[in-house]
Amino acid sequence: MNQRNVYLLLVRLFILMILCVSLVNVCGALMGGTSHSSVVRHILFVAGVLLLGLGVFIRQVWRTSRFVKVLIDPAQVEFSPNLAALFTELDLHHHIVLTEQSHPFAFCFGFLRPRICLSTGLVQLLRLDQLKAVLLHEDHHRQHFDPLRMLLIEVMSTMFFFLPIIRAWGSVYKVHIELRADEYAIGKVGKLALAGALHQLFTDARPAILPSGASIAGLSASTVRVAALLSEQHATPYISPRTLWVSTAVLWLICLLLML
Repeated sequence: MNQRNVYLLLVRLFILMILCVSLVNVCGALMGGTSHSSVVRHILFVAGVLLLGLGVFIRQVWRTSRFVKVLIDPAQVEFSPNLAALFTELDLHHHIVLTEQSHPFAFCFGFLRPRICLSTGLVQLLRLDQLKAVLLHEDHHRQHFDPLRMLLIEVMSTMFFFLPIIRAWGSVYKVHIELRADEYAIGKVGKLALAGALHQLFTDARPAILPSGASIAGLSASTVRVAALLSEQHATPYISPRTLWVSTAVLWLICLLLML
């Protein structure tokens, strides 16, 4: 088991430990083993965490829905014959939304029925092989419901804001999602096409318009992804030992406070 898998396992154990300690103490209190005030603390803690998660869930769904309605719905355009042929070749004809925007972007959106949004600016910017690489990258997000994963990562990061390891894990996992989508595209069309698309995004002077608040899987150029494409050594994001120990200390402190 590599270091990444060890950290992911520890994160899951932390979350389960918090909830299990609280639930065990509540059950013990109901059976007469804990004071009434302790029961109230446990119930309030669990309820507070769950309500916070529900609030973040609703906020993210609303932000994403508003973003889609503002950016996509009013600006949809029909496919050209060449684009329609490309989408059909990749079996994506019914999963693509083309929007009239000069900014180059592509992203996967939708939680239960994911779709891919492309801008006309990106279509004009990229060569055919580069555009195919982008579509395959986003199709991997679509097939694996990555917008839903992004939503759940944001919910968990906010629910357990008191544990730094959760947000660190979220950041690492997001990079992992992007690298997996890159590997899928590379397996279909090769490195050069995807590297060329990322290079075009890096050098394009137009600012990105994708919001950080929406739960979408968007195409972005990062040094980690470019280095991976070039087979160079790169600093892959990881969970630091300090984050792990701080989270452990916070977790046990919370457990002790709840047991008082």
